[in-house]
Amino acid sequence: MKVLITYFSESGNTEKIAKGIESSIGAGNATLFKIEKDTFPTDLKSYDIAFIGSPVNANGIPKPVKNFLETIPEGMKTALFFTHGMPTENLWNSAKKKSEKLIDKKNGEVLGIFDCLGVHSEKIKKVLPPNLLEIGKGAAGHPDDTDVKNASGFAEEILGKLA
Repeated sequence: MKVLITYFSESGNTEKIAKGIESSIGAGNATLFKIEKDTFPTDLKSYDIAFIGSPVNANGIPKPVKNFLETIPEGMKTALFFTHGMPTENLWNSAKKKSEKLIDKKNGEVLGIFDCLGVHSEKIKKVLPPNLLEIGKGAAGHPDDTDVKNASGFAEEILGKLA
């Protein structure tokens, strides 16, 4: 089975989860690809599944992730993973819905979604209002080893659906 793990990460949170997923699949059994602006893998049709990771920005997904999702081939099987600085689901749920909508436009299939806390980047901390900064303090220290372990379990569960 050919597995792609692609992610966009501004603070390292989403990258940490992506690498945890890669380690659970095993080195050499997956391709890890970091999205940089509009640089995407070119051979997407050759993969059986794509794990797609994104931070949540302003209740949505960053433009590079949106652009990547618009390039996936028709009918691609995917699994999504998100890191977010807010502990309440309604503050990141729209990112999930926006991603699913873009995949649905391509008749793709989302086999599962994983999320965990991730400390806000310094860039985001500068623009958040004080009340949201206070709520986001709960993300300090995340993603932690438990988050990475849970992401690994998620990946194993998703791959089990394809076996």
